[in-house]
Amino acid sequence: MINTPFEVAVLKCAGALAIKMGALHLFTVRTRLMTGDIKTSRKAVFKEDSDMMSKNDFFASFFKTILGAFGPTLCTIERWTGVAGNAAENEPFFVGVALAYANSGIKPPEWATTAVYAFTFFRYVHCLVYLNGDWIPQPFRGLSYSLSLFAMMALAISAVAA
Repeated sequence: MINTPFEVAVLKCAGALAIKMGALHLFTVRTRLMTGDIKTSRKAVFKEDSDMMSKNDFFASFFKTILGAFGPTLCTIERWTGVAGNAAENEPFFVGVALAYANSGIKPPEWATTAVYAFTFFRYVHCLVYLNGDWIPQPFRGLSYSLSLFAMMALAISAVAA
């Protein structure tokens, strides 16, 4: 049963981060369908993927339609896969620490709820800056990443010290 502001924050922010990751994957697929690039940032390319892209496949057409795969691409495939990889390398650890803390029965510090919301906010900022790196210069990507990392480390250190 969710009954503290910290637990509500963890629930909302875990959901928001999962939605962001799902959207990143959908936009990556959309860009792959639009460009035909199924190789970039992949360790393996499977025959069934190549077959689907090389012919007028019903499913490729279906996915192009539902994902709105027409017009200009929003970003390069490298940016989509880069930001998705960065999110996959960072966000699960934060969610894991936050969920463990929320379910431990130990009362987190007063600032912990703010840290959860700050982490999520800065991860969204990082995503937007990463995707728009051609016109949003550094240090904004590094700064948003560092601030989210600071929130994660503060919560993790607090959990270890509890």
